Amino acid sequence: MGEPIPENRILTALIARLESVCSHVKVGYPATGLEDDLEVPAILVQLESLIELNRSGQRGLYQLQFLISLAVRTSEASTESLLQLSHQIRQALALGTRLCPEARKLQLTETQFDIAPAHGRLSFADIGLQVDTVLSP
Repeated sequence: MGEPIPENRILTALIARLESVCSHVKVGYPATGLEDDLEVPAILVQLESLIELNRSGQRGLYQLQFLISLAVRTSEASTESLLQLSHQIRQALALGTRLCPEARKLQLTETQFDIAPAHGRLSFADIGLQVDTVLSP
């Protein structure tokens, strides 16, 4: 079997960091339609884009954009739970640290909150993550 896809190294490292915050991490899931099937709290990760910025031989400079969604059941404490989880994620992905040797720079966006109006529904906090990386097969 061939070498793994180079981007998977970044995704694997990201998942490992996020699992230090919450044991329920799902990859490639949209946040909608999961109310009944999702164990919460949960972190949902989607790769939104992968852009090649530069290439030199086998090596390429890439920018990966991820959307990290935190999900909790709406309750009186859901806002506080989402704030705590988003803070823990920001600490786990602290600027100046590398996800893996290929990752050069991390940048997080501001957290966007979507609190459901009814108890029992899912409420979310979304954080964008940009990873600049050098990848080669």
